[in-house]
Order: sequence, then C-alpha cells, then structure tokens
Amino acid sequence: MRRSPFPRILGPLLGVLLTAAAVVLHLPALERRPSPFARGAYAVLARAEEDLAAGRFSDALRRFRAAYVRTRHEAQSGLAERVRNRVALAGKELLRRDLSLAWPFLEAFALLSPDFSRDAAAAEEWALEATRGRATRFSYDLLRADGRTYWGAAPEAEWTGLWPLWKSWYRFTKKSFAATAALEAKPGWPVRAFALDVTLDLAGGSLPFPSRLEVSGPFAPGTALLFGDRGPLREVPPGGPGRWTVADAASRAGRLPSRLLFFTDAVPPRRGLSVRLVREYRPLFP
Repeated sequence: MRRSPFPRILGPLLGVLLTAAAVVLHLPALERRPSPFARGAYAVLARAEEDLAAGRFSDALRRFRAAYVRTRHEAQSGLAERVRNRVALAGKELLRRDLSLAWPFLEAFALLSPDFSRDAAAAEEWALEATRGRATRFSYDLLRADGRTYWGAAPEAEWTGLWPLWKSWYRFTKKSFAATAALEAKPGWPVRAFALDVTLDLAGGSLPFPSRLEVSGPFAPGTALLFGDRGPLREVPPGGPGRWTVADAASRAGRLPSRLLFFTDAVPPRRGLSVRLVREYRPLFP
C-alpha cells in the first residue's frame, strides 16, 4: 500500500509557517505607530494653559510656540492653525489688561501666519480698538535674542574668499558644493571679506499700510547691506554705524521682506543683530 507523503512534509511546512509568523510579528514596519497624542507630543499645550492661567505669560507663549512647531512637524496643519488661533485669543484676552502683555502673543499669531499681511492687520486692529487709538506704532521682531530668525533658522556666515572656489566647483560639476550666495554674486555686489545671509520666512502678500524695516547690529565700520523682497537684491544706504532703514519695505504687490545679505570686513556677529518690521498709523485728520 502506498504511503501518503503528507507526514513527510508536515514538519517542514510547520517550520515555514512558524518562521513566517515570527517574522511578521517582529517586523517594525508593520507595527502601528502611536499617534502624537498617545506619545504625549502635545502635553506641552496643557502646560501652556497652566502658565497662562498662573500669569506666567512668557512661559505660556514659549510652550504654545513649541506646540505649534510640533504640530507642523507631525504634518497636522489644521491643528497647527488651532494652536495659532489659541495664541491670538490669549493675546486678545490680555489686551484688556495691558498691550505690552498682549503684543508678544499677537506678534506670534501674525509672524507664524500663512498670510502675514492679513493677520498682522487683524492684530493691529484689535490693538487699536483696545487702546482707543492710543497705540499707533507696531513693531515685529524678526530675529530672536539667540541670533536665529523668529522661525528658527540660523543666519549663514561665509568667507567670500572661498567664493571663486565654489564657482569653479559648480562650473566643473554643475553641482553646488554648499548652501552659499557665491553662485548669485553679481559684479556690483560689495567687496568684503565676509558675508552674512539672513533668510526671513514671512508669508503672504504685500501689506496694506506703509511699513519700514529697521536693521541694526554690532558690525564693523564699512559694512554694506543688500535687501531682498522676493525680487532682485538692492543695496540699502546706511543710516549710521551698523544701522539701516528700508522704507516702504513691504509696499510692492506680492512682496514681503525675505532676505538680508550683509558684507563686512570682520567676522559677522552671531548675536546682537536686530531686524524689526515697523508699521505706524497716523490720524486721517490732524
């Protein structure tokens, strides 16, 4: 009588099945990634609310901003907008007490906006109404005390002596060696030993009211500044040692301040640089 082959293949078959089950159960790619809430990514929001209720306004704003950054990192743009709107609401509530307490919140609401023009106008309108028109000057700090931009980017310092090398490398390989302004250099650009490139992340269209950019910093004598607003860079005449003013900085359609490029003969300062976008309102009838 012919014996069935089943008993002979039963052992190897069971081995294959058990091995496959072990692999599937231990594959990291098949494990379900916990949600941001399950990971506690947004616990900072609860602490921000606690700080706000306790009057620790600087801490509250810092934690709201951290929550905003985390929502953006998690690609949850809708939640990011809810956090930003919560910051605006906190600012409006603080306007009942003092504009100086409220303004950092309103400033954050505007600077983090996908449409700065729209939300800056709204923040300023709330402040004008709350102060009955007494507050007429609004200043937005585009750089932080640590030297980074408001959005967290670090300015790029470069030794312009290497620019010919970067250009030669590009001509030979058609690839940029590093993030550098060397490939953009024009014959009319200032000739200095160092360059400091500051990228600003304002989003949106042109502003409905006249505004100016006030720039200052501990630069060496003879430092030159080029200003960009999503168009060609143009040189800004100095208003004194280490000081520049860009009048009508955001009056062109579809353009907001986007870049500052300093040229200096000393190592560019890492801190102490101030960049403020200032808007002032004047009465229609004196």
